[in-house]
Amino acid sequence: LELTHNYGTEKSGFKGYHPGNEPRDGFGHVAFNCDDTYDATERLLANGVEFKKKPDEGRMKGLAFAYDPDGYWVELVKRDTPGVIPNYFNFSQTMIR
Repeated sequence: LELTHNYGTEKSGFKGYHPGNEPRDGFGHVAFNCDDTYDATERLLANGVEFKKKPDEGRMKGLAFAYDPDGYWVELVKRDTPGVIPNYFNFSQTMIR
């Protein structure tokens, strides 16, 4: 999923991509819903996914931020009504800075 246009990629002096996680980078993150963010975090950890924030860390309990392979943040949010949507994850939202 590519959500950014990386200006300068058409030039030979392009220095590389940035994940958009710094202030004023433009892109924020995508979010996915799941029934249980704690269970989802454990599943992803078991598959080698690294986390910026696990659901039991920080002030905002119950949500998590994982890193995708390119370093972008992916937020995990608990569904309002568990058990209704059959998919383990479903797309929730995009945050633009």
